[in-house]
Amino acid sequence: MDSANIAPITTLHLDGVERWNVFRRLRELSIPCHCSYGHPLEVRVETVAAAIQVWSVVQQCFSPRSTLIDRLERCWCKKTSSCQDNPTI
Repeated sequence: MDSANIAPITTLHLDGVERWNVFRRLRELSIPCHCSYGHPLEVRVETVAAAIQVWSVVQQCFSPRSTLIDRLERCWCKKTSSCQDNPTI
């Protein structure tokens, strides 16, 4: 069997509520995943884009709000190049 044809499965060990929140969001993003009561969330990560989306969804659930705001501001600054007046960002 050629291992290139087997899509990798990532297992995420999350608490109950967060597991279902991550599961719901990944399904909205059309990322194949499986979640059943009392078992870890299994995610099929087939592309780099899917891996980044999984990482992002998990970060949104577990990062402090201040960290998420800082990331968003840094991304906005890179896109607009308008943060040179504010060196704290």
